[in-house]
Amino acid sequence: MTTVETARLLLRRIQPADMDDYYQRIYAEPDVMRMLPAQRPLSRADFDARIPTFMIDHWTEHGFGPWAVIHKADKQFIGHCGLRYWPESSDVEVFYALAKPYWGLGLATEGARASLRYGFEHLTLAAILILTYDNRQCRPE
Repeated sequence: MTTVETARLLLRRIQPADMDDYYQRIYAEPDVMRMLPAQRPLSRADFDARIPTFMIDHWTEHGFGPWAVIHKADKQFIGHCGLRYWPESSDVEVFYALAKPYWGLGLATEGARASLRYGFEHLTLAAILILTYDNRQCRPE
């Protein structure tokens, strides 16, 4: 199963055709990136060199990975959520990032819950990491 539906979201495999929206709504957006470990937007060249390959190849290599998050009400690509191997580890993490206009609506929670359910029920994982990023030092000046 590579597609999951929730009440408000369609989660499907990320495709090359998603990359322009993905870059603009997540990786080029200062407020979104401030909440992620990079803490600042990526250049398009940096994005193109790293992100599409990881997001698409993780599925090929492991049989699971990040989904594109589509908001069902307006059919917009709004970010990613899903599961990935923690770098250089055998641990699996749930992770997500959503475009700022979709913050505060419970959509990240909805996507994370669907990802966890998929991991435990379909992949039969014994444990999934949920990590938080302390962005207190990232507050705007």
